[in-house]
Amino acid sequence: MARGSLDLLEAVVGEIETSLAQFEDLPIIVGGDINTDLNNFSPHSVVFQSFMKAHKLVLCNNLIAPNLNYTYFNEALGHRSLTDFFLVSTSLISLVNKNYIVENIVNLSDHLPIFMELIFPPWAPPVRTSPDHGAGGGLALRLPLASDGIEPILHYTTTKLIYNFTPV
Repeated sequence: MARGSLDLLEAVVGEIETSLAQFEDLPIIVGGDINTDLNNFSPHSVVFQSFMKAHKLVLCNNLIAPNLNYTYFNEALGHRSLTDFFLVSTSLISLVNKNYIVENIVNLSDHLPIFMELIFPPWAPPVRTSPDHGAGGGLALRLPLASDGIEPILHYTTTKLIYNFTPV
């Protein structure tokens, strides 16, 4: 990647950090196409690794190894790389239950979807997200109490958040 793309990455990370400053007390989950392999040393990965360190984020791939070693592919060129990741706040590490790359699906993209699952204990406090999440205002999820007899599970893919309740 050229210097111009490094400048753009630094600007985007700066904007993200400005937004995150409003929610310093909340855990963070970042997911998607980072456009660089965070396991390799490059000027671009250094920018993102500095962001991770500043916000106490860890790669889910370092917690649970994914099932594949690539998320981007170009079959015509025979090129594959790992550029899609989930990052979580250190406070969420113990809740990460699954982390994998979705394969064997009909996919019109040159990136495979990534999947992460968090399992919250029944006594966990309610999940809060930013007040400007979605067009209708904030999103608030109530995690069930142990007396509800269900265990909350949050599933994240690079395209959506799924909130499931699994009987205990």
